[in-house]
Formats: sequence, structure tokens, C-alpha cells
Amino acid sequence: MKLRIKTLVRKYESVRIQIKYWALVIFVGGQVATGWSQELVQKPVALQEVVINGSQSDTEARSNFVAGKIVIGRKRIGESGLQNVAEILRREPAITVGKDGRIGLLGLPGYTQVLVDGAPPPPGKEPTDLDLIHVEKIEIVKSSVAEFGPFGVAGTINIVTRKIERKNSTQMNLGTSSLAGMLGSDLSLSHNHSDSGSPLSFNVRLSANQKTTSVESSLTQTVSLLELPQQAQWEGQTLADNRFSSQSASSTVSWQADARNKITFSPSISKMSTDQVRVEHRRWSDGNTLNAQEQTSTPLDTLWSSLSWAHTSDEKGRMELSWTSNHFRSNTETRREVALSSQPATLRRNTQRIETDTDFLKLDYKIGLSSGHDVKAGGHVGRNSIGTEYAYWINGIIDTSLDALGMRREVQQDQRRLFLQDDWRLNDTLALNVGVSGEERVIDLAEGSYRSQARYRMWSPSMHVAKKLTGDSKRQIRISLARTYHAPSLDELTLRPQIHPLAPCPANGLCAGNTIDTADTSGNPSLQPERALGLNISYEHGVGPDSQFVLELYARNIEGKTGTDIVLENVPWSNSPRYVSQPANLGDASVRGIDLEMQLAMRDAWKDAPKLDLRGSIGLARSQISNVPGPENRLDSQTPWRAKLGGSYAVDGLPIKLNVDANWAPAGWVRVNTAQRVFLDRNFDLSANVSWIVQPNMRLVVNVDNLFARPSRRIDEYIASDELVRQQVDTTKHTKIGLRLEMKL
Repeated sequence: MKLRIKTLVRKYESVRIQIKYWALVIFVGGQVATGWSQELVQKPVALQEVVINGSQSDTEARSNFVAGKIVIGRKRIGESGLQNVAEILRREPAITVGKDGRIGLLGLPGYTQVLVDGAPPPPGKEPTDLDLIHVEKIEIVKSSVAEFGPFGVAGTINIVTRKIERKNSTQMNLGTSSLAGMLGSDLSLSHNHSDSGSPLSFNVRLSANQKTTSVESSLTQTVSLLELPQQAQWEGQTLADNRFSSQSASSTVSWQADARNKITFSPSISKMSTDQVRVEHRRWSDGNTLNAQEQTSTPLDTLWSSLSWAHTSDEKGRMELSWTSNHFRSNTETRREVALSSQPATLRRNTQRIETDTDFLKLDYKIGLSSGHDVKAGGHVGRNSIGTEYAYWINGIIDTSLDALGMRREVQQDQRRLFLQDDWRLNDTLALNVGVSGEERVIDLAEGSYRSQARYRMWSPSMHVAKKLTGDSKRQIRISLARTYHAPSLDELTLRPQIHPLAPCPANGLCAGNTIDTADTSGNPSLQPERALGLNISYEHGVGPDSQFVLELYARNIEGKTGTDIVLENVPWSNSPRYVSQPANLGDASVRGIDLEMQLAMRDAWKDAPKLDLRGSIGLARSQISNVPGPENRLDSQTPWRAKLGGSYAVDGLPIKLNVDANWAPAGWVRVNTAQRVFLDRNFDLSANVSWIVQPNMRLVVNVDNLFARPSRRIDEYIASDELVRQQVDTTKHTKIGLRLEMKL
């Protein structure tokens, strides 16, 4: 016990020292930058002057990108009254919201690539949770461009973080929220410092938030021989309380060495924790009962730093070399106590400790040529090393059921990428974007005595053509064609399973069989990337600076579609064959769809109209997977139709603005594989917010999410031999109310 306490103290001291170190780096960086800037005011460096005349709306800017890039700019972000990236994306007509809440493009969230500053986000944090106070802009492309790499079958969302401004400013947001009576709070601060004539500038960004949620569900399971009435097998209830908290601090220090060279250093530290308590009760038709309580705690720590050098060769050429290093650590502990009426209580305890180190070296070059070409080229090399340690106990005794896979997993991923892209303005009405990107990945996995390697080489050519119709620059046609990929995640490649809690190994080192509805989950080391060929054809009709209608047709042909397969097989962790659910390349898939988007500022059509803006979209789609039986053999994330409608109204004569947004998606069945199909209930989500400008530098915002909340239903059906097993889960949903104060100090 004393040894354990000493170990915990050493771990605490290590974390505390690291936090102090990085806090000192951020603080000293800011102080040094301030001191240097004041000292160097007397010796200003001749800086290149940039003059910007006029401004474009986000809608007008979209028409100038050959690939149809949608930009949510700083002005729209600041006026939105929303807190994070996910909230403002849900408002964008081009973004689709799945019935499971996932955000994506073309109704395919699983095939939408999300980047931060053009690179994959660091592990441990969902990029769409980023506070908008730290976001410069958001770029959306519903196809593929070479600079974003060979991934993103449905498109890419690139979140660009806040840049240093050549001015002094401070902004702070304070917020609180209530969900089912449980309170949450958030704080964000952004400070920018730059002295006139000084080559040094810096900013500091702080964020902290915490929230608690509660999810209550009722469960039923029935079983029958095929074509016969269902008979109740068991019923139950679950209640899960989740508490999440995070704190982060980051800084950027920029030194303009001369008119052509700029060096930027950005350190960051974040700490997150997730705690869940889940209680479950089940009652079988024969009178047996189950009572289970599960507690899971996951602290996560991330240290991140970036150093970049930007060199401007002339007025139109720019090169940037950057190095990024990220260290991520998490330690998950799960305790599950199960009491069956027919057996003694069992206590299982599992721990999982992950250490990840990632290093990236990236080079980008772009130049504008007088012949109308804007050329971008670059590449990166990176290495990702992940070490995971596992431990399992049953009633305080070490469980050896998974010894065949060892108690440590080592993963090393090396990747290299190159790209070349050319935006060519042939004339005032015709533009062409042609590019190619390629990436090689080598992934080595070691799990006990099992060794595997995955190696991928992917080449992604892309082409976009934009033609403005003669006589009207606000009307144009776009055609995009691209080869893209969807690569397996590391978890999809690892063999180590998650043993189903209702079919655990009953004794130390001994696993018996399970049933199809209690299948274990495991990865597949032989899984291959999906390859897709995509076509987009769109017609854009601009009405004014802030109004546009877009009609888009799209198609995707996917080879080696990844799905989930349930098989009964011999596995390293069991003496008997067990059912295992694992990813597999099921066959080929096709997607066909049509979308209509609208953004209409009433004053673009009628100058004396109220300050009313309307936005919305409607989409129809159909998909099919070749090796999955019908009639519900479509992609699991796609729905036959979807719709969204929203509006903003500014009250004349009052500093008040109202926003309302709604999303619809229908209910329906999806065939997952030959043995399983899933039903998801219809989705209707209504949200609103009111912003009140109390003073020129102060705004109060009230948000209401998921108005008229109703329970959601999911049904899973499994077919094994001549038996049909049906599980139904009904989950409660609640309305969330939030209040936030935004201040510019």
C-alpha cells in the first residue's frame, strides 16, 4: 500500500512539474515577447505593407474558389452567438447532421475528413468541440483537393485556428448551461498583443469547461424462431451519469525577422477527464435478475508544440517549414460489479494506459504566376508511436484470459505525403484546379506473440472546373472529379477484443462460448483502405452579396467498402469458438444523391425588407452495397432524405438578434451484414438563440438546444440459424438551456 501511495505521489509530482513547466513557457514567452517588443520599438524593422480595399462576404468568397470551397469567416463566427465549432457547423446548409448527432458532408459523416490547420487533430480531443473564440475560419470542401490529402471521400472540414493580429485585444466569454437539471460551465479567454513597429507579437488562449449529463434507457430483448411470434426474454433499465471537464492553455509567439522571414512558436497544454457511473438492471422471464454497476475514469493529458519558419521569396512566392510534436497520455480504469440472482457477485477491474508520441515535419510552398496559375506544392513526413499497457483482475485475482495477446501493445506508424496543385484562371469566366496527392503509410503492430504490418500506398488525382455563365458572374457551373481513400483506424487493425460484458470469461483464464447478440468486438489486421471515385456537378446562382442557391448532384463509387461482420470463429482468448463483431471489407458500394442549398438575405432581394436571413437545405440520396442482402443494404450513416431550415432576424431599432435552426431525418432500417440489421428512429432537432448587445463591447446570449425533446429508439435484430433475436433500446433526451456573456476588454 505504501509503495502504491509513493507511486501515485511520483505520478502526481511528474504531472504537476510538467504543468508548471508549460505554464512557465507560455507565461515567459508572453512576457519576453512584451519586453522585446517594447525594447525594439525604437528599432523598427521595415515591414511589408499590405493594403486591403473593400471586403467580401463569405458567399461571394465561395464563388472565387475553383473547388467551391465554403468559408465561414471571422465576421460570421463573431456574429453567430454560438460557442463551439460543432454548433456553427450545424447551422451551415452544406453540413448534414446524422441521426446519431455526427456532423458530415453529403449525409456521410464517417467519410468526412476533419482537419485542424490542414493536419489531423491531435489525439484526445474532438476538434469540433473547439471554442469559437480560438477559431479564425472554417473551410468546407465537398470533394477532394490535393492540399488536403487523399482522404475525405465526402469532403473535408478544415478548422483554421486564430491567428495573431497586428493589434492589442482581449476577449473573454463566460457561460453556464443546464441539461436535465445538471449544470455545466465554460470559460474562454483570448489575448492578443502587438506593438506598432515591433517585429514581435503574441497571443495567449485559455479555455476551461465542465459538464454533467445523464442518459436513461429502457431495454427489452425478445427471441423467436423465424416466422413465429416474438417471446419476451428479458427487460431492463440503464442509467448513466457522465462528467467531463477540460482545461487548456496555449500561446503563439511570432517574430518578424525581416520583410521576408517570420518565425512562429506555439506551445500548448491541455488536461481532460471523463468519469462515468453506469447502473444496469435486467430481469429475465424465468425470474433471474442482474444488477450491475460500472465506474470508468479516464484522465487525459496532452502536450503540444509547433515551430515554423515562413519565407517570402518575392511578392507572389511563399514557403513554410514547420515541425510539430505532440505527446498524449491517458489512463483508463474500469470497475464493473455484477450480481446475478443465481451466482455470487463478481468484481472485474481493468486498466488501460496509453502513451502516444507524434512528430511531424511539413513543407509547403505556393506561388502566384503572371500567367494565371496559383501553384501549391508540399509534403510531410511523420511518425506516430503508441504504447498501451493492459491489466485485468477478477475478484482481486489477475485474469489471464487475454495473455495470448500480451499485456502490452506497441504500434508504430510512419507516413509520407506529397502533393501538387494548380489553380489556373484561364480567363474571367473559366478556371481549372488540377492536383495530385500521394501518401504512404506503414503500420507495425505487436500484440504479445502476434505481429502484423499494414502498408498502404495511395495516389489521389483531382480535377475541378468552374465556368461562370456569360453575362452574369454570380451564376456558374462546377464539375469535380477525384479519387479518394478511407483508411482504417488503428483500433480497426488491432486484434485485442472488447469482451461483451454479458458473456464474460467466467473464470481466471477460461472463456466459454457466447451468443450472436453478445458478440465480442475486435479489429482486423488484414483490413484494407476503401477506394472511392467521386463526381460532383453543381449549379450556383447568386442573388446578392449574402444570397445564393446551389443545386448539386453527386456520386461515389466505393471499392472495398468497410462494414461490420459477425462471425463464429476460434479466437486466442477462448477455448471455445465465440461470436466476434469485427470490421471487414464487405464489397463495393455506390452512392447517388442530389442536394439543394439556400442562403437568402431578404435585403438582397428587396432593399426595404426586414433584417431577415433564411438558410436551409434538402437532400435526397440512395446507396447500395454489393455483398449485403437487401432490401435495406445502404450505407449505415446515410438516410433516404434529410432537411434543415433556419433563419436569423435582427429587430429594427433594438440590439437583439434571434436565430432558429431545425434538422430532420427519417426513421428506417439499415442492413449491417447478413446477420444483423438496425433500426434508428426519426430525428427532429430544433434549437434557438437570442443575442442582446448590452454595450458595444458586451453581448449576452441565450441558447436553447433540442426543443420539444422526445425519446429515441434503436432496434437491433440478429439472425442465427433459424432464430431471430431482437433488442430494443429507448433513450430519453432532454432540452439544454445555456447562458453566455461575451466581452471585449
